[in-house]
Amino acid sequence: EQGQLIRQDEFLLTFRKKKCYRHIFLFQDLILFSKTRKTDVGNDTYIYKQSFKTSDIGMTHNSGDSGLCFEIWFRRRKSQDTREVKENWTRDLERILWEQAVHNR
Repeated sequence: EQGQLIRQDEFLLTFRKKKCYRHIFLFQDLILFSKTRKTDVGNDTYIYKQSFKTSDIGMTHNSGDSGLCFEIWFRRRKSQDTREVKENWTRDLERILWEQAVHNR
């Protein structure tokens, strides 16, 4: 069970010095990474790449020089084009991590 879908966005990830775009879905209990593909009729489809339980991750709120990056502790860095998207994601991740910390006491 992944819990309720909280948000989804496209991010540019850096992993092992390689950059790639991934569509990321944030659920209450899971963060899911997928690759976006267009169908012949122009619809988006998502190819599953990887997922992590939110209880198994941590977050660095600010990373890099732009002020738009944050890190999730499995050695991937996410970057977004606007401060608003970054703030929304870090706020929701922070809330989930605190809720889980309180629940697991």
